[in-house]
Amino acid sequence: MREVEFRDGKRVIPDHLADMMSELPTHTLTYEQAVEKANWKLASDHANKAFDSAVQGHFRSMGGRS
Repeated sequence: MREVEFRDGKRVIPDHLADMMSELPTHTLTYEQAVEKANWKLASDHANKAFDSAVQGHFRSMGGRS
């Protein structure tokens, strides 16, 4: 558990949530805003990795074809 400062006050939150919020300016966001932004980033990162994997798989399956 870690203490993190939000616009609406300090809170003790689980380590994994604090890690997700580590790149956010939490002191300028309410707790709810920070949770929402962290969740969107997590979803976006997941979608981007899936897309990158699909593109790489496509190019691998093409092999050396011209």
